[in-house]
Amino acid sequence: RDWLHDLNSRARLSDMCLRQALECIAIDACARVNSLPSYYTDRRHTFVFGGYAYRVPWIALVSNYESLETSEISVTARPEFAVFFKCPSNKGTVATIATGTLDSLKLSSLRAIRDEYRKGKSPQGIKNRCVKAIKDVEYRRRSKGLKGASGTSVVWAILNPGGGCEAGVDVPGGTSVNELPDMITSRFQTKEAYIQAGDASAQFASRFNKATGQGLIVERLCRKCGTPVPDGYRKCGGCGMDAPS
Repeated sequence: RDWLHDLNSRARLSDMCLRQALECIAIDACARVNSLPSYYTDRRHTFVFGGYAYRVPWIALVSNYESLETSEISVTARPEFAVFFKCPSNKGTVATIATGTLDSLKLSSLRAIRDEYRKGKSPQGIKNRCVKAIKDVEYRRRSKGLKGASGTSVVWAILNPGGGCEAGVDVPGGTSVNELPDMITSRFQTKEAYIQAGDASAQFASRFNKATGQGLIVERLCRKCGTPVPDGYRKCGGCGMDAPS
């Protein structure tokens, strides 16, 4: 995630119009992906963006293997990243997209998200339905014994048309250490922020490393499946076993 902060400091993304910022991200992502060591054989990446323009919601994809114009997914990375936009076709229409692992995604999950909106459910209720759809995919892949299937945390954000943003992370089993999403605006930047719950009598200890200029979230390997489990997590996201102490 630090690469966006680095890019913003060099190119001032927050001062650009939307399309310019996304095209700048696409160019920078292409250079970074092409510089990866040769043992990274699968170089496919998709970045998802969302927001409002004059109170009209939009979704954008910056990808080198997916598109919003076709349902086809490339099995290999394209030479360059492309930018795609999608908006609701008319007032009251819900625009939903799914990226990444789609082989275990059911269309009923997407319909359920749209139904939540049409029923007038709260943004949190719609968010919960989205998180459920993601976790259902992971459970199905895990039940098939597919590699890479894990129930890791789901980062989410809710943008309001009139301004303001609510964001967080849904963690399987819960956590006492919650990393907050980084923020970049035209006036300020935040990163390496977290909220930690603990015993009121416990002595406070900073996680900030002065040498690296970053916060430190220790990860320990699960004793059963070897999945890295961040500090504070109560369950392993890969197999559901209690987190290592």
